[in-house]
Amino acid sequence: MATTSRTAAGKGGRQVKRIALPLVLFGVVILFGLFAARAIPALPVLTEPDIADVPMSRLFTRAELLTHRAAVAVETASVERRFLLRMRTLLDAEFAARKSLALRPVGSEVWHARAYAALKSGREKDAERYTLHALNDGPFSSRFAPSRFSLGLRFWDSLSVAEQQRHYALIRKAIYYEPEAFVDGIIPVEELVVHARTAIGDDRRLNGHLTRRLNSMGLTPSGARK
Repeated sequence: MATTSRTAAGKGGRQVKRIALPLVLFGVVILFGLFAARAIPALPVLTEPDIADVPMSRLFTRAELLTHRAAVAVETASVERRFLLRMRTLLDAEFAARKSLALRPVGSEVWHARAYAALKSGREKDAERYTLHALNDGPFSSRFAPSRFSLGLRFWDSLSVAEQQRHYALIRKAIYYEPEAFVDGIIPVEELVVHARTAIGDDRRLNGHLTRRLNSMGLTPSGARK
């Protein structure tokens, strides 16, 4: 009887080993796959993603890529003289911005690109709504400060007092980093300068910086052409 029990125990042990070894190997393969997936750099998704199926790292990369495309389209449209091509480029900017916001509904740069595209396409109300998003969402960026600066002033009466004060802080930074904001073309240069002087106040350093940069652009201290 004892011999039979030992034989059965031996067979049971061998069966456990036969089952356990593949399970251990399977677990090692799974762990390796997980670590490998984390090590692979996040690449742009080349097809329209289903948000539920896309890892967050790739989701954000896709949103940033679309935001960049929207910004490039806006810059291209701003110098394109041919009407049909300009309208097509603005439509591309709107399309890329909308897809970026569908993936990640924050970011002042993409809202700004959408506002600019709407304004230049003749959709005034949409441009105003998108501008408020751009002003309320995200930090200052010197790269697109010039037209963001002008857009905020274009819809100045729609801003709350707090938003106006926040925009004046943006204007002070724009003057320091990007004085060429005054030739953006969305609103008259003289109007921009009036707001700029108000935003600067008694800061003699910024006033001098602004005057020198206006002079280098062939403008008087009030923004008029010399």
